[in-house]
Amino acid sequence: MTPEIAWGALDCPSYVPALWDADVPSLLAWMHAEVLEPIPLGEPIVATGWPLSAEGRKTYTGSALLGADGRLLGRARHLWVQPRAAAG
Repeated sequence: MTPEIAWGALDCPSYVPALWDADVPSLLAWMHAEVLEPIPLGEPIVATGWPLSAEGRKTYTGSALLGADGRLLGRARHLWVQPRAAAG
């Protein structure tokens, strides 16, 4: 898997349920990702995301890609921001 596809796979699960349930959607402000090992094609991969913290309109999240054996293949941190006009 190319690094660009791995970054996409790390991006998607970072929009965690805490953001899904919000009345206003958030926008991805930044993402820092690392691909730690080559991601094997044709093998099961687990993509997961979780909230880290929130302050006002900002929500920080993490995500990871795990191999079928539980090995950490990639990880990322994200900042999601609710647009100012929508933050009510």
